Amino acid sequence: VKSTVAGMIAKVDDGTTIGPSEGVFYPAKLLEERFCQFFDESEVINPAVAAALASEDWQGLGKWTDESHRQTVVHLRNTVPETAWLPDEARRLKALAASAFGAGFGGSCWAIVEKERAEIFRSEWESAYLKEFPHCKGRALFFVMDPAPGAFSFQS
Repeated sequence: VKSTVAGMIAKVDDGTTIGPSEGVFYPAKLLEERFCQFFDESEVINPAVAAALASEDWQGLGKWTDESHRQTVVHLRNTVPETAWLPDEARRLKALAASAFGAGFGGSCWAIVEKERAEIFRSEWESAYLKEFPHCKGRALFFVMDPAPGAFSFQS
């Protein structure tokens, strides 16, 4: 399915077929790249992340979130330098997993660490960030939180 749809997109993805009426042009192959990222995220990465979480496979969780973030930076191209850098730094600081999220071109990042390391990790991550991006001092917020229980239903 992926290669078939990507091939169909490639036939018209020349950088001029989308957006010229608004004066916005996209580089050739960008739509094909974005489709492939969307497909991988939906059909490969999300199921693998869910399986890793369910089985407490922290190495697998890190692997798949790293891949998700890599594809976001390389193929979606909707990160800013700060959100592209933060997950990599979190992993360097021994986070189990980390990624950027949000609407794109800004947004936020999350990292998963062992509860007993959370506050130390937060402090180290924030310090590293402010050293790398000093112009963001006073604008960035780093905090620790416990995850919510996720989606559930209840009967009244």
